Amino acid sequence: MDEEKLRTELGASLWRLVTAVGAPLVTAEEITVVPANGMRKTYRLRFADGQTLKGRSFRTPVLAEVARRIHERAGVSLLARLLAHRGEAVLEEWIAGEVLVQGRVGPALLQRAGQTLGSLHRCPPPATDDLDFHPLDIQGWARKTAENLRALRDRGSISSRRADRLRQLVRSCMPSTATLGVVHRDLCPENLLTDPSGRLVSVDNGSLTIGTIDEDLCRVWYRWPMNAEEQRAFVDGYREYGDPAGFRQPSPFWVMVVMIDSARARLGVSASMAATVLHRFDQFLAEKGYECSADLPIRGSA
Repeated sequence: MDEEKLRTELGASLWRLVTAVGAPLVTAEEITVVPANGMRKTYRLRFADGQTLKGRSFRTPVLAEVARRIHERAGVSLLARLLAHRGEAVLEEWIAGEVLVQGRVGPALLQRAGQTLGSLHRCPPPATDDLDFHPLDIQGWARKTAENLRALRDRGSISSRRADRLRQLVRSCMPSTATLGVVHRDLCPENLLTDPSGRLVSVDNGSLTIGTIDEDLCRVWYRWPMNAEEQRAFVDGYREYGDPAGFRQPSPFWVMVVMIDSARARLGVSASMAATVLHRFDQFLAEKGYECSADLPIRGSA
């Protein structure tokens, strides 16, 4: 293994955490698929003494610190345990178990998944007054969506006229209020597993932060399509902790925010992945009665 190359790849902070483990690093396998908003890269780290750990590198030390404080509040019953942190990097336990599979999750596990998300949403957010951290509110998400539309336009995924019309539509659908809290922002089957004891654990928490609850519920709706029976089981678990309306019937504003954000993230991987998201987005607009092609005026109602 080329140590200098590996040190450069992992970054100084994560490398320092790795060397503090006390056993030589054997392999570092990058397992990032689509980088989360707050996360840069994730690695499966194997050491000479047989340990396997997960290493994460967040975009900034502040985002890593916010995630660390949330881990402390939430406890290890919901999330993979955070073992060490330095700067923008963290080390987590690697949990062996059975990853959930889309379309093959039974009612009992769906209910527990709803409870997991609900528990996070009810978790008191940690104090961040000492950090340069500013959660996105409704206006912030509208601005971010406009930025995402510009990026999609600049890469040729959508036309300038379509980007303008979608930006107008987002503004016209803005809700008046939103609740901030602890959010996961990527709860889906491939990020949940059952460990040997039967515990359901969230093992991919690179997006964990303080944010808007309805945006988080909408992300589950988008990332984890469910039929009516599956939705009922998930909602039965979630409603013990909060109102599931943002999942069952997400508002057009949050759907547009989430799907446009997802399209831009996938654009960094491939244009075809972004196009797949935009196609599903077009289907949503059609179902809601919106017209916003380059040649037609926006019409429809939230």
